[in-house]
Amino acid sequence: PMPTAQQLQLTTLDGKPFDPAGLKGKWLLGVADQAACPESCARKLFITRNSHASQGKNVDRVQRVWFITDDGEVPQKVLDAYRGTLMLRARPEQLGRYLLGQDAAASAALFGPMWVIDPLGNLMLQFPPDADGVKVRKDISRLLYNSRIG
Repeated sequence: PMPTAQQLQLTTLDGKPFDPAGLKGKWLLGVADQAACPESCARKLFITRNSHASQGKNVDRVQRVWFITDDGEVPQKVLDAYRGTLMLRARPEQLGRYLLGQDAAASAALFGPMWVIDPLGNLMLQFPPDADGVKVRKDISRLLYNSRIG
């Protein structure tokens, strides 16, 4: 289940605390990476943006979230390209405990996958780093079609 605000201390890009409970009620497409957003990060953000945008009438049931694991500056071109993505700073060891079940500060295991979290806050699905964007989009569509929550 989704950690409490004490277990997963999130902040917005402007440094304000963000309570993870505020994410409940929507399906979340999440990624974790560093603020510099290398090519692998941009690819995940691209897939989540396109998967979200292609949901038609279900688009409001889904929220994109980028967990930024450092205090670096996010490039302006990334901010512009992925407008609408909720960008939250997270401590990698806390995020690793939630997403991986272990401390994973700055590890490839934390930065590689994309995750789906259900509207109740349960981590339920992980896509591999090399996931096909079309398959991700189709999986999300099927999930939303068959789900009665969120």
